[in-house]
Amino acid sequence: MKPLISIIVPAYNASRYIKQCLNSLLVQTYDNIEILVADDGSIDNTKSLINQYSDTRVKKYHNTTNLGVVATRNKLISLASGDYIVLQDSDDWSAPSRIEKQVAAFDQDKGLVACGTGFNKVDNKNKVLFSKVFPTDHKSILSEIPNDFPLQCPSVMFKATYLKKNPYADFFGNSGNEDLYLMGKLILNNKFINIPAPLYNYRLNDQSLTKLGQQSDLRRLYINQITVKLLTDLRETGTNWIESNDMASLNDYENSLRKKYENNPFLLHEHNIGQMLYWKQYRSALRAALTNVTENGVNPKTIRLFLYVCKQAIYRR
Repeated sequence: MKPLISIIVPAYNASRYIKQCLNSLLVQTYDNIEILVADDGSIDNTKSLINQYSDTRVKKYHNTTNLGVVATRNKLISLASGDYIVLQDSDDWSAPSRIEKQVAAFDQDKGLVACGTGFNKVDNKNKVLFSKVFPTDHKSILSEIPNDFPLQCPSVMFKATYLKKNPYADFFGNSGNEDLYLMGKLILNNKFINIPAPLYNYRLNDQSLTKLGQQSDLRRLYINQITVKLLTDLRETGTNWIESNDMASLNDYENSLRKKYENNPFLLHEHNIGQMLYWKQYRSALRAALTNVTENGVNPKTIRLFLYVCKQAIYRR
């Protein structure tokens, strides 16, 4: 009998894309699936759109209040019945053969614990901005952790036994990197590979990019430094503040990073612009660089950053 695949889909204010997401899962060439979807207290009509699905493979576990992505994913993981668990973000969609090809990878290698794929980066009109594939073998992937993460987190399929024992860390909340920490921890101690094909379509979220430099979203700017620190310690010593439950030391480290950003507004703009350039959003980066000059004054740092963005916009298009 074919193994059951549990696909978990947390959804928050995803009314524009949730049907495309779920429809892409229902037409998978591998049919022994269950789709566990939870509306996380959306203020749009995401919940009503999900409730329109009568296919018995779509199992609804809505939250009565907004719990956040970490808590919602962990809830769905705990409810999953499958032999394998697949991630899927509610504003993305999967190629029809994604699940079939990932199951085949597990069939071929019984020591495999997780398997990712390449991805297409798409805009809000479904236009492919670029495609990305990653190193396929575990040794090459491991060599880059934690300074780089050669994988696309929402494309991953896991052995259910692993993910149920190692859910997302509550520490990260809604600040991002909960997936990078989970994957880095997995790769340091377990076999992971990538399928060299873009089987996942990952949507660029313009709103998240524009919010990056806001004071209210400050934690997103340094959460990657915390992630690298935690995974470096785990790699070198076998443990870290999360694994040893030393939250006092972790909070002290975070507070030191927060003060650095609070006291230097230029860093907010620099990180925000860096993210825009990474996702090839050159017009947004130019606007942000100009705003940086007007807000922080004409000085060598702001002008140097503005000229750098101009160069990237001209030569990288």
